[in-house]
Amino acid sequence: MVSAAEALQSPNIATLDPSSLQDAEISKVIPAGPTCFFTYSADGAPVLAASAGQSGEVVGVIKLHGRLVRLTAPGLSSYDALTSGGIFSADEVRFEINLEEHEGGRRPAEAHFSVGDQMTAGYAGWYTCNRPPVDVPGR
Repeated sequence: MVSAAEALQSPNIATLDPSSLQDAEISKVIPAGPTCFFTYSADGAPVLAASAGQSGEVVGVIKLHGRLVRLTAPGLSSYDALTSGGIFSADEVRFEINLEEHEGGRRPAEAHFSVGDQMTAGYAGWYTCNRPPVDVPGR
């Protein structure tokens, strides 16, 4: 895991998109427990994973240029709040999830990704919560 600033040290910020995450990568960063995910497609791998630990701190992870970046969501303080989307950030990186009204576990969502004033991108996708937590021995 690296800081957001370190992950952004690339000559090609204009083509930067969050990459798909594997369960093993997710478990390195976020606390065990119920987790929410943003995916680009209904069956795709997550590009954001977030969970509220026992302390109530909501922590997320994205992958930029192949590096894991830990995000926090200061406006969220519980898993229940996390299920409504929110704003995740670290340094100049910001990843915001806005949900559409929808019944059921998988919800249509828009993600807005920005890096300071250097770039902004929007993505349509899906936000899913209540997926069983990543099972990592010893956690």
